[in-house]
Amino acid sequence: MEKEAYENEQERERENMTGFEKFQQKIKDGILAYLPEEYRDAAVEIVHVPGNNDQEQTAMTIKREGQEMAARVFLDEYYARFPDWVSDETILQTVAGDYLENESKREWAENMRESAKDFDTIKENIRVEVVNRDMNKESLINCPKKEIEGTDLLAVFRMLFYEQGKVCANALVTHELMETWDMDVETLYETALDNTAVQMPAQICSLMSVYFDGEESLEPGEVFSGE
Repeated sequence: MEKEAYENEQERERENMTGFEKFQQKIKDGILAYLPEEYRDAAVEIVHVPGNNDQEQTAMTIKREGQEMAARVFLDEYYARFPDWVSDETILQTVAGDYLENESKREWAENMRESAKDFDTIKENIRVEVVNRDMNKESLINCPKKEIEGTDLLAVFRMLFYEQGKVCANALVTHELMETWDMDVETLYETALDNTAVQMPAQICSLMSVYFDGEESLEPGEVFSGE
């Protein structure tokens, strides 16, 4: 009787789930079958993390035995990407492949973050990023920032990690890292701003170019000569 009551309760809970909640459960229940053997006894967790502009996102982590940190994949993206008619197998294969790729990048990025404790090693790869002040209060609690006077914007500092000349990962500078560097915000801002001006100089682009992910910039004189 207890088993039957439990099963009935589980069935009622499933019926009350939203479409996205059912999608999360499907991924959680099925993902291990699409991962290598060493993941068979891993713990699958659904976690909620703050995203850009303090919007909560739903992610999945898979921790093998003895593993303290694990990669994430964000399930919101897959739920939006795959229509209902796509098979569970296709979805799970895609999520599993992406997760393994993220895990390999995470291990590499962890090594890079460790090397970033030496400021001289990372200083040329720090850039300024501008974000909305009011919409990022929670997500930036642990990060140094500089208010941009007369606006509702903040300048924060992002480290870029390169492999074979390409950016493979990035991370925000934290207060903890600032203490390790023994550095104040103004000095960091000057360094990051100089890097940004040299490495990513301001450009004027047409809306059409931006829409099609182009990077073709216009000369000032061209701005007023076209549509």
